[in-house]
Amino acid sequence: MDTSSDVIRVQCQPCNMSYKQADLVFNPTTSASYIDVLCGSRVCNALLVNERHCHAGKCGYEVNYVDGSYTKGTPCSKRLRSVGRGS
Repeated sequence: MDTSSDVIRVQCQPCNMSYKQADLVFNPTTSASYIDVLCGSRVCNALLVNERHCHAGKCGYEVNYVDGSYTKGTPCSKRLRSVGRGS
């Protein structure tokens, strides 16, 4: 999980696994709270125009960095629940 920006990135199945990671890869088909981000939605439109694209009605992104690295994928929405001590 990359939390170094305003977007949290996780590797999801299916992926080409170009970045080898020790952590588990998220499988959206087994999640009851995973939601695709659709083209034209507020979340998709918040991405920079030159970094977003649409395919089959779903939003996608690709960001290229100065050092030659890149990230690309499909933004999604997922309910996260924080479990902590009761007050």
